[in-house]
Amino acid sequence: MDKKSSTVNKQELDKNNSSFKNGQKNIEAFSRPKTERPPAIKFFPGEDPFYGERSLYVDLPPFTAKYSSLRNLVTPESWKKIVNLVLSRAEKKCELCGLFESKCTPKKLEVHSRWHFSLSKNPLTTKTGIQTLKRLIALCPKCYQVTNFDMVKDSSKENEAVLYLAERNKWPRHMALKHIKEAFVTRDFMSRVPGFNIDMHVFDGCEWFVPKNSGDKI
Repeated sequence: MDKKSSTVNKQELDKNNSSFKNGQKNIEAFSRPKTERPPAIKFFPGEDPFYGERSLYVDLPPFTAKYSSLRNLVTPESWKKIVNLVLSRAEKKCELCGLFESKCTPKKLEVHSRWHFSLSKNPLTTKTGIQTLKRLIALCPKCYQVTNFDMVKDSSKENEAVLYLAERNKWPRHMALKHIKEAFVTRDFMSRVPGFNIDMHVFDGCEWFVPKNSGDKI
């Protein structure tokens, strides 16, 4: 074998060895067990993920529902856990309009509690109503503002909220105003109920969940 052929064979051998080593690395990388992140919580045990669907609407609790804010019903540690879980599963974006938290003004998503208010069927209860926590949802500032419309009523932000409600739902302005009026009428009607027992079975099975002591829970 001449010197030239020996050089060519050596180059081919080096090339083949290099390809083999690269192939081995690819196989090893493919077969190496991956460290998977634990799956994010999808829903709380008793949560109804379809309650209210993805609709933007005015959601006003009755005046007589003195514990309408979930934050006031649980310990600070439990509330922090709830907020982190809700924002994590929503991937840090509003669940109604899809706006990411980083693009919000201010840059913060709110966690809203969707309650269902009904009359109690138990004649022995001292209260005559039940408020059942159905769903927890992440909202951007604008969607949160509309949802809790009484926060902006008679303020400089009221017209902005009306326009946003109409825009999101593709309604003319008069339909948005009608919806808001009906929400307040419903709130006034349900406020005739003397009080509400609170149903938070949505968290059944969550060992970390610690409610504050209250005689109004069922």
